[in-house]
Amino acid sequence: MAETFNQKSSEVLKSKDKEITTKQMIKNVETAAPIIDWQAYSEKQFSLEIRLPYDCFIAGTLTETNNKHSFYIEMFIVNEKLRGRGIGSNLIKLLINEITKRGVTTLSGHFTSEGAIKALAKIIGEDNLHYSDRYTGKELITPYTEYEANPVDAIVTVDLKEIFKE
Repeated sequence: MAETFNQKSSEVLKSKDKEITTKQMIKNVETAAPIIDWQAYSEKQFSLEIRLPYDCFIAGTLTETNNKHSFYIEMFIVNEKLRGRGIGSNLIKLLINEITKRGVTTLSGHFTSEGAIKALAKIIGEDNLHYSDRYTGKELITPYTEYEANPVDAIVTVDLKEIFKE
């Protein structure tokens, strides 16, 4: 069985865990150049992964339909030791910068972590987050504070063209 990227990087982190402090890890992440990797699935669908050291990354898919570009966040992970230090917010900023260059107007994802939704709200603004039932697509009228306290099985959507009006 072939090793995946995550398996390899986790093993490296475990072996280095004894040698490097959390403070050093934070400095390494803050000074690292992100690895930004676009891959084409088809003419109208692309994957994007943005990686920082120590298993910190955000990944998803850009899809074009009827001249509209949307991006769905499939994975958003910050190493447990590095959470609460702005790294997730930085990943979201990097992601938004990349996808808006490609004309994306809608950003969405299935957020189940309090930290992930906080990072998104910090960058996008609480009032710009919209929720819909993950299975039916029905819009949910849920205040941010309620969703943050108890992330439900919902899709969070952001209309980027409303936020970044020119």
